[in-house]
Amino acid sequence: MTAEALLIAGFVGWFFATCAFHLKMVGPNPWRRLDPLILCPDYRFFAPHPGVYDYHLLVRTRGPDGVNSAWREAPIHASRRWFNFVWNPYRRERKASFDLALEFGQRHLDEVAGLEPPPAEETFAYLHMLQYVARDVAGRGVNAFQFLVLVIDPSVAEADRRSQVLYLSPFHDVGA
Repeated sequence: MTAEALLIAGFVGWFFATCAFHLKMVGPNPWRRLDPLILCPDYRFFAPHPGVYDYHLLVRTRGPDGVNSAWREAPIHASRRWFNFVWNPYRRERKASFDLALEFGQRHLDEVAGLEPPPAEETFAYLHMLQYVARDVAGRGVNAFQFLVLVIDPSVAEADRRSQVLYLSPFHDVGA
């Protein structure tokens, strides 16, 4: 066998091993233990339940005069750039914000179903959003702030598109 044939056989084997890692199995993938160096990539192009909604974080503030500002969208993560298909340093940040919004969504579904979820103020998602918004409004000369998590279904025609409130926080005083 020539070196070229061995190289081709190696790449073909690598391809089939990568395919084997992506077979849908119940429980842990038994093939993964055969790859301690993680040479076979773990692609997740299509999740079993892909995200189909857009989540938005809105903030409003209360000034020293007691007047509430209009709602504005808080930038949860950096916007996507053309090169992000190759290098995307913010993908984990984007995923984390999506997961936090999903937690508010699950809470909302539990409430609609008549279940009693734990108080929102005791959840990681709430505390994280609270800290994020507090940092965002710091130094703006405001006395208090409030945040709102919305969900929008982008698959609906724009004329029929409606937003749904997942969570509306109480006002929080800004520490001096």
